[in-house]
Amino acid sequence: MVLNNFSQGVQNYNESKYTEALKFFDLALTENSKNAGIYFYKGSSLKNLKKYKEAIECFNLCLEIYPKYVNALVEKGYAFLNLDQHIEARECFDQIIKLDPTANRYQQLGLQFLFLGETQMANDYFQKAIQIHPKPIEALIYQGITFIILKNIEKSSTIFNKVLEFDDQNTIARCFLGYIFNLQSKYQNALAIFNSVIYQNKNQFFGYLFRAQAYLCEKQYKQASEDLEFTLELLQEDKYPFLMNENIKEIQKYILQFQNIVKMADQLQQYIQNDQFNQDQKNLAKRFFDKIYLTTSESILQKIDQIFVFNKDKLNITQQLLHTKPQQNLQQITTLLKSILQISKNIENKQNIFESIQTYLIENQKNIQQANKSQSKKNTSSCGCYIF
Repeated sequence: MVLNNFSQGVQNYNESKYTEALKFFDLALTENSKNAGIYFYKGSSLKNLKKYKEAIECFNLCLEIYPKYVNALVEKGYAFLNLDQHIEARECFDQIIKLDPTANRYQQLGLQFLFLGETQMANDYFQKAIQIHPKPIEALIYQGITFIILKNIEKSSTIFNKVLEFDDQNTIARCFLGYIFNLQSKYQNALAIFNSVIYQNKNQFFGYLFRAQAYLCEKQYKQASEDLEFTLELLQEDKYPFLMNENIKEIQKYILQFQNIVKMADQLQQYIQNDQFNQDQKNLAKRFFDKIYLTTSESILQKIDQIFVFNKDKLNITQQLLHTKPQQNLQQITTLLKSILQISKNIENKQNIFESIQTYLIENQKNIQQANKSQSKKNTSSCGCYIF
């Protein structure tokens, strides 16, 4: 069947081919300039391309034809927020609530604000949804996450316990209570919760993610690596509306990095017990393993804490890999890596065994050069005491 221009545009839109979709929507408008749906999809395509002013013009044309087009008001409000025009955005959302004052609509708007870092406003909308809905489990969970972002842990804990009053088997609420224990450094309490949750639901993403967090803090790296591997699989399912795609991609990247480090360390440790290494070299290697585990796990711990932060100012996660005295650590760890490669030169098949360590050095070459420049500017010298 041959699709008309509008249908072809919608198909491209659904495939995230927004530039291509716009061509078909423009053709469709030449055929029918009174179709509100065409203006809506054209506006949404422009919004997704971050052309917010042009998008608002399309939504206005859509609303002239059909003033009760609620989704157009939602998208228009979202575009205003991205332009930091909060008064205009609020006017759109007020109109939406007049047209559709339901708990689901308040919840949807709360999520929109949460994604943009408007945490307090998000909380206001979640509270409205809670007041309307007879059993507001989902809105309560979002509100509990909001209070975590606002660093009001006591309030967040109260909310998740409220969820359990409605549904005592709710694994997400239990996971976040465990996460709060993690924040309070009560890792054994947290692990008891996560173990119970995973026993109940072997596919609970937050159970594995937060249990890995507790394991990392307890320096149980092998257990953490296993949980993070399963977390990666579950992340593919795209079932978590309050996690931004950008954050998911970043945490996937750093989980893989951590697993590569664990694999590399396992390979090295097997060969370091070889007689070709003297005791000083073995001690050097042990200190390296301890530090590399620590620094790579810290990068993941930071990212886990950031996956619920939705504002537009993203931190440079690359710089966080060695966030405690980053220049000195990067330089010293690189030196250790090269030392271990040097003393392993007589091992057979070393190229395969130490491939991951070579990859690590190559990938960090740019950072190493930047660190050296920074060191020169500060006229400081690197010393082993910085890393150990």
